[in-house]
Amino acid sequence: MGRDPEKSSERPRRSEESRRARVYLAGLAWLEGYADGDAWRLLDTDEVVALDGTRISKARRAARTVLREHPVTLRELVGDVERWWQIIDAKLAWLSARESGKPATFDPAALLPPRVQRTFAQLHRGRLGEAAVRVATAWLAEPERVEATLAWLAAHESALAPLAELGHVQEIGFERLATTLARLALAGDSGKAKAVREAGVSALIALVALDVPDCDIALDVTRNLESRLLGQKPKAKPVAPRSGPKVVRWILSVASRETATRQRVLALVAPSQIAEALEHWRTWEVEHAAVFERATDLIGHVFDARDRAPHVQRLITKLIAARDNAPPIVELTALLREIDLLATDGYVRFHAAIVRLVTALPEAVPAAGRAHMLVHLARMAASVEREHRIEWFWDELAAALERGAPPGLLGPWQSVLDGTKRTWVDHSVIEAARRRPDLQRVIRTLGERARRGPASASELQSLAMWLAAGLPEAAAHDLLERLRDSGCDFWLDIARAVVSLSDGTAADVAVVAVAMRDVVEGLEWKAQRNLAAYVEYEAKRGAGWLVRNALVAKQRARLSEVANLVTVLPAARRPRWLVPESSKWIARYPSALSTALRRLAMVDPDAEQTAAKRLGDDLPDPAALRREIAALRARGATGSAAKRLANLEKRLAAPKLPSAARLANLAERIETTARDLGLARLADEATRIGAEGFNRAFGLAAWPDWAEPADRAQAATLREILFALLRLDGDREVIGRLLRLRGGPPPWDLRDEPANRRFLDKMRAANVAPEPWLDTTPRVVRTPTGDISLALAGDPLDVFAMGWHFGTCLSPNGGNFFSVVANAADINKRVLYARRDGRVIGRCLFALTDAFAILTFHPYCHETIDFSSLVSEYAVDLASRMNTIAVARGSVSTLVARDWYDDGSRDLVGRFGGLEESFDISRVPPDQLVAKLREAFGRDLDDVTLPIILGHPSLRRQPRFLAPLVPFVLASQVSQIRIEAAQLAIHDNDLALADRLLGDHGHAIAFDDHGSRYGEVLARLRPSETLATLRRTRSREVRRWSEDRAERIALAGVALEALARPRQAAAMYRLAAKTETWIAETMRERLAALGEPVEGDVAD
Repeated sequence: MGRDPEKSSERPRRSEESRRARVYLAGLAWLEGYADGDAWRLLDTDEVVALDGTRISKARRAARTVLREHPVTLRELVGDVERWWQIIDAKLAWLSARESGKPATFDPAALLPPRVQRTFAQLHRGRLGEAAVRVATAWLAEPERVEATLAWLAAHESALAPLAELGHVQEIGFERLATTLARLALAGDSGKAKAVREAGVSALIALVALDVPDCDIALDVTRNLESRLLGQKPKAKPVAPRSGPKVVRWILSVASRETATRQRVLALVAPSQIAEALEHWRTWEVEHAAVFERATDLIGHVFDARDRAPHVQRLITKLIAARDNAPPIVELTALLREIDLLATDGYVRFHAAIVRLVTALPEAVPAAGRAHMLVHLARMAASVEREHRIEWFWDELAAALERGAPPGLLGPWQSVLDGTKRTWVDHSVIEAARRRPDLQRVIRTLGERARRGPASASELQSLAMWLAAGLPEAAAHDLLERLRDSGCDFWLDIARAVVSLSDGTAADVAVVAVAMRDVVEGLEWKAQRNLAAYVEYEAKRGAGWLVRNALVAKQRARLSEVANLVTVLPAARRPRWLVPESSKWIARYPSALSTALRRLAMVDPDAEQTAAKRLGDDLPDPAALRREIAALRARGATGSAAKRLANLEKRLAAPKLPSAARLANLAERIETTARDLGLARLADEATRIGAEGFNRAFGLAAWPDWAEPADRAQAATLREILFALLRLDGDREVIGRLLRLRGGPPPWDLRDEPANRRFLDKMRAANVAPEPWLDTTPRVVRTPTGDISLALAGDPLDVFAMGWHFGTCLSPNGGNFFSVVANAADINKRVLYARRDGRVIGRCLFALTDAFAILTFHPYCHETIDFSSLVSEYAVDLASRMNTIAVARGSVSTLVARDWYDDGSRDLVGRFGGLEESFDISRVPPDQLVAKLREAFGRDLDDVTLPIILGHPSLRRQPRFLAPLVPFVLASQVSQIRIEAAQLAIHDNDLALADRLLGDHGHAIAFDDHGSRYGEVLARLRPSETLATLRRTRSREVRRWSEDRAERIALAGVALEALARPRQAAAMYRLAAKTETWIAETMRERLAALGEPVEGDVAD
């Protein structure tokens, strides 16, 4: 059968009619409010709506139209149409009369169902009468909703009524607060969700009933009173903000959020016991009010000093006692802020676990401890990596508490519960234990430990680490006792390395752990990680004995050298152990030596001969004995030779084995020999293989002679540095040029590179002499401890080693090693070394700004001399010879290298002391500012002085004072100066000025996979260009916004906002908040500024 055409056309018509009816009803939604004084406030949203005749007339037309044109659909939507019209008509008539100034009243009672009227009448006679009127007026068309709300108000009348007398409640209106609380309790799902809301609202009522001072400031008040009693002149008496106004404002803000967000807020409020914690402060305030009042009175009266003294002393004693007896501090603002954070969509995955854990805290935990724990958990959630499932850990901890775990289980968080100290133990645990079963093992083992008393945070970290390293629970628990106070606090990979070398028992792991501790204590963190990786590598291929032997022997330098050499090589190209063609020769030795001899055969191609030499005196080779006997017989042995012959024949006929103790000693000697030969072979092989790769990577014909100094330690260090260069993919071409130059005569810098040559030419054009800057001649300086030599490094190898000498982030295993390439390749950067008797004792990085002024960076020194002063004197003299100056701040460009790490210059010279940090730009009249600055600097405002001015704290705090500097900024062609000035103008909300200041220097704002320090400048001023650049500079694996980093997503939001696309910008901000929790607070602020909700659409 075919379709009925009439029915087919009826469906769209009905749908369109329903849509139109809903549109009309939406235009009447504002009637669901009440008269709040002269205003009209919507009950659902707490929003105030402006009423006028036009709005009322439009509503009446809409109501009549929907009644006339869509009667059937209207009945489906509102039910009793006659009653609906009666309510709408009565409300509009009342509002019309109000608007025209006529006396008018609206009594909703007559329009309520009889069963609701009784509850309404009961409330109307009491303190909640006006609240009942407001509810009935607003929701009169929804009798079931009115009934539920009035019933809730009636049930809570005894708790709500006392709030009406509180000043902070009266400020916003008691009825407004009561109806808001009712909405919070009733709006949402039924069942367990309703019970959660009810508990949360009950907690809010208790919190509103309190009005206590800010805890920290209340204590400051006591200190202030004490100082004034002693006749000191402290700052004005601080005024402690009260909790009441803060809480009621927060409740109103919570009520304006999405239903799901409100539900999550209320779920957190009840178990946090905020009111219970603050109740102690109310008691404290009441108990000490008389003391505070008496102290204030005494301060205002003049007494004879002798009469006054005992009164003052007694009061001071009582003030001190008040502070000492103060309850635990509860940071209410922080607590409410963290609850807001945890209720947002970006934290949904943490929410249930946090609620469960806070609820599961034992009764013995005080209320303040619960509040402190909630703040702690929120901060952990805000800083955790996306892939770390910290909520699993909290869930398992809560489950253990629910099962009745001993109180000591919470020992690692005792400082949090006490409010005395933060801890990051949660992060440490989840960094080690990534899977849920691993976390369950951690909690079980911690529970066992807690049976003996509270566990510490370090014990929990250790348990998590050793369990994740592969130890069984019992062994990890035993190991904890064995390593107590041993200092064996390792990274997880080091712990895994330790376990890989052991037999898995706690006793053996403890032995290896102590040996590992003694070795890694002297290594940088990256070298430690290399060693750990190397240990596991050798353990997997059956050579764990070698590294264990070396660890026990404390061969730190040799182990680190081999580890750094081997781990830099691809796994397929690493040295391999020997596989002997035959090991039959081992069988003729006692079985007690078999293991040691097999290990020797792994590392020594001449193992049989080596063993014979080492064991010849105790276990001679029978064939060798026969040869010697035959030789003696052939000569006709007499005398001592005959005696030797008889002894040999006896040993051949009846060999005597060494004792068990002697065999054990021999086995140890063989293993020591195998260890030394093995490590030497590894170092040589890795060097050979690494050298081949090094030569290919950097275009060298052969491994250079200068890379093999005679001193073994120096050679090992240089190999470590050179092989680390292989990890710097981005600058290989530049490194190759430096290394090839190093093979010829000096100078070994890249002064002839085009970018460097242009910089030197500009220096000369600016009348700044480059020759002293390029001069590497040592200068001898006398110090109280002897002469030292100061010289700018001319050897790129010295520059590459600048971090190694002092264990900084520029060392070969440091995170910023890449920067040494720029320091060696860019002609505007130099490294000053201090040497005593040829030994490096100090160094400092120098740089030239784009205006050719000298910057000095952090000075490092191994000796207790005033190295900073020596660097300062050197810099001043160098500046004088170059015809320039030394400054505290300026823009430094990269010239040849790809990237450079700027860790911040140091003002060692104090060249511009007249502009100290205490200088306040706001105290100088704008028309006098330039003159004042010229006076402070002793020169004009130019590319040298502008970076210092633009970076001054006073101007950064008050960018509105930028205006007098604008002509000087526009005269500059240094991109960094223009960018920083534009940033200041943006902070002052002057986009037009910012655009002028930036000019065509936007190209200098570089983007990487993390965004850019000045990215917001470009996003606000060049939004389309910013969006294109963000897409162009994505990491290879990123295809869409949802895969990008949060700071880059946020920059895209700023650009879209600048393009007047607020909804798209909001979607970006929400995505950024969901992507990385640390940025969520900033994104919420941006959404609030846009007037957009936190929940909603996100970008993809």
